[in-house]
Amino acid sequence: MLSSNGFVTQALLSIDFHCVWSSYHHWLSQGKWQWKNLARRLIRLVCSKVPEDKPVVLGLDDWVIERFSDKAPACRSHHQQSKKRNRPAYIWGQCWVSLAVIFERAADEVFTAIPVISFPAPLDC
Repeated sequence: MLSSNGFVTQALLSIDFHCVWSSYHHWLSQGKWQWKNLARRLIRLVCSKVPEDKPVVLGLDDWVIERFSDKAPACRSHHQQSKKRNRPAYIWGQCWVSLAVIFERAADEVFTAIPVISFPAPLDC
């Protein structure tokens, strides 16, 4: 998130700073805030900008992050969907689920998805 090209860093670089960078970093790393509340506010913001006669399209998708350690939380064997020749049929990893807002950009009429929230899928599903 806080890498030189992470989405949080890019979001912070797009605003006018009122504090020094370390204040924002401290808020992200040690602040008391919840992802669900942030996602809820983002969806409300998107809904307030969309005309009332147009629907707000949400997408729900799952994806696997490969892991090499069995000590990583929620790791298990997953079927490799890409079916590449140099990859095994099953990989060890974490399954994540993401909710995104999908819209068509007015400038170039390309459909785009903005992730709202992602979370690891429970082991019992």
